[in-house]
Amino acid sequence: MPVAGSADAVALGLALADRLPACLGLMEERIQRIDQANPVLPAEFRQRERLTRQFAVMLIGRWLVCGERASEEEAAWISEQGRVAAAAGLPIFAVAKHYLNWRDTTVEFVRTLALELRTPDNVLASTLDVIRASADASIMRLVRDYDEEIHRLRQLLDEERLSFRHQALHDPLTGMPNRALFYDRLELALATYRREQIQFSVMLLDLDHFKNINDTLGHQIGDLVLRHLASQLRPILREVDTLARWGGDEFALVLPSADLGQAIGIAGRLQNALNTPLIAQGFRLTPEGSIGIATCPDHGSDGETLMRHADVALYIAKRSAHGIATYDVGKISASGIS
Repeated sequence: MPVAGSADAVALGLALADRLPACLGLMEERIQRIDQANPVLPAEFRQRERLTRQFAVMLIGRWLVCGERASEEEAAWISEQGRVAAAAGLPIFAVAKHYLNWRDTTVEFVRTLALELRTPDNVLASTLDVIRASADASIMRLVRDYDEEIHRLRQLLDEERLSFRHQALHDPLTGMPNRALFYDRLELALATYRREQIQFSVMLLDLDHFKNINDTLGHQIGDLVLRHLASQLRPILREVDTLARWGGDEFALVLPSADLGQAIGIAGRLQNALNTPLIAQGFRLTPEGSIGIATCPDHGSDGETLMRHADVALYIAKRSAHGIATYDVGKISASGIS
């Protein structure tokens, strides 16, 4: 025969509802003692916790009177404290201690009421079983929700860190690596050379007459051209190569393990890509560019020297018929590409 809904259970449930403020007051008094030895939870969290305790006691009373157990939504609202605690960065052990206080205080309070009402032992035992089971289930859900929220927050933090790192190392207009990432890749290439004596090349690529596009067609068209070129040039390169936006209409490249001949070949393919006509908002454009090449160790064995010599080679390339030049120790010459 079900205990809940019986005359004795109804009497106990109504007494619990009538004495609810006293029960909650006893819980609060004990929580104050608990918090003396542990970090005090924030006021906003404590206020929600008071409502949760009150709601949980009311559910016990409802079960006694009409036999209705907590619904999934009601149980979820109670255990939501776990997500709230995780979002606020609160220690789960402090929250769990408060739940245990609710359980132990409610059990003690119901025992006292049962003694006053002369509630039969079987009704009291069933009621205490329900209280303990409810508390245990709530704590389990609370810890689960806490862990899920911590996992979600960590994933979000990792995504934000990756996003911030990407923003710090990439050009916002083209999505290409910026100078900071370029120098990082350059240092890696230099470290490989010092360790294994593997040569590599660097390039500077500058668009010719790009200022005319900005001045006559506007910066919006100029930005479209830069984004288009970034998408055109990247597939030409090897996976290990780095193509970075150096600034304005200038780009820089690191070509690991590429000797001078290989670098010249890559430069030729880049120029061919630059010469591919582009339609931008109805305008047919054919960008052109000049490329300066320096190779480690022939043209320098440190980053500053290599980039300075690549810049000198670019200066010569702009004045050569080929648009590509290399830096040679002791002289500067066009690359000899026909």
